[in-house]
Amino acid sequence: MRYTHRIGFLIDTTLWERMDGTCRRLHASKAHFLRCCLMPTSVDEISDADVFGTERRVPHTDGPALNSRARRQMMLTLDDDAYELAWRMADRLGISLMQLLRTRIDGLLDELERRPTATLPNETTLVARGRTLLDTIRANRRDMHT
Repeated sequence: MRYTHRIGFLIDTTLWERMDGTCRRLHASKAHFLRCCLMPTSVDEISDADVFGTERRVPHTDGPALNSRARRQMMLTLDDDAYELAWRMADRLGISLMQLLRTRIDGLLDELERRPTATLPNETTLVARGRTLLDTIRANRRDMHT
């Protein structure tokens, strides 16, 4: 698997500590946890724009992660399909990839705290689910143009 795309972002220390504790409990790397955060649950969460990645959204400074002095710099690498999915999710919500990551981290942590027996999908499952979602979007676009 080639991870050709890099996303750098800031999160507040409290969120980082929650993520660290959850990753330790699940015996998962932070990179895998972050990739799980970026996996949409359905096609409805994904933009069906014809061209993705053309407009770069500037991160807003309205979140505590950017305004607080207690923050952590993180870097995530993604393969082409995962990057396209992340971009399409951010585009659908009208936010930056960094904002999407912070929001999704918090959401997945809340879900895992509510369901302590829940586990994260493995990398193979993530890749297969991502390709299926992208294939669905691409097929829908082809159907619209014919």
